[in-house]
Amino acid sequence: MTPELPSQPPYTLRARLLTPIGESDMSWLDDAAISVDADGRLAEIGPSPWGSETPVNVSDVRPWVILPGLVDLHAHLPQLPN
Repeated sequence: MTPELPSQPPYTLRARLLTPIGESDMSWLDDAAISVDADGRLAEIGPSPWGSETPVNVSDVRPWVILPGLVDLHAHLPQLPN
């Protein structure tokens, strides 16, 4: 079953969180809280402060895993006017 996702900010997600750190390390939170403010910016990320109960205003998307946006910043010369 697909969890109900918020349609617009502000909102808070409860999920698993995998964050790459540098070239060879990562941070894993099995139960994280990710808050997005009214402007759509990340406001707070950290361990979930809730126990077994999820507040009504929080979307619990576990067991989904949240990953940061993975951006490929390289370009090939044939793709650029030169």
